[in-house]
Amino acid sequence: MRGGNVGGRSDGDVGGRSDGDVGGRSERRANGPTDSAGRRLGAKRGANEYVTPGTIIFRQRGTKWFPGENVGMGRDHTIFALQPGWVRYYRDPARDRREGRAKLAERGQGRRYIGVALVKDGRESVLPRPLNAASNTPGKNVMSAKELGQWEPMAELVQRAEQNQVKVRPFDRRDRWYAWRLRSKKIEAHRMLRAAAGGKKKAKAKARPKARK
Repeated sequence: MRGGNVGGRSDGDVGGRSDGDVGGRSERRANGPTDSAGRRLGAKRGANEYVTPGTIIFRQRGTKWFPGENVGMGRDHTIFALQPGWVRYYRDPARDRREGRAKLAERGQGRRYIGVALVKDGRESVLPRPLNAASNTPGKNVMSAKELGQWEPMAELVQRAEQNQVKVRPFDRRDRWYAWRLRSKKIEAHRMLRAAAGGKKKAKAKARPKARK
């Protein structure tokens, strides 16, 4: 009997199959069918649709669409809403010029953005908003000019203080005692506010260690 044959089979036979058969089968398994299920990419919310924070607006592979105002982009390039509002699909040529894509902006091939407008109709609902437009944050009441009061120039304030003989102590950075007094007053005022608001929360009692037997 030769060392290469065991039970009438050669070294290349494994379970009745040759090495070529085993390799071919593993290769066929690796290169299996490619018609896998779709990834459900594309738009999930159309233009002018109302969305809430966290709503997925667009699923994509790569950045075909970029996040605009009031939206965010996940690690898989999914664009989702950050604020409640209405979906807008738009381009921003001014932003392309600022970021060095002027030639693409001239040809109308700049970046495409998805944003959320906080207002449904009117001038505030148009995206992109002007570069120097005031920020619009939902849930915050903006005080009008009448509520803030009339602005007065510093020269008039100084003149009025001189007429009323208001004395202001000159600042001396070497006078650390005066700085300590001011800091102590601030700490005391803060303590009074906390006391009026109900004081500090009571800390939880620490568990006592069990006595060993």
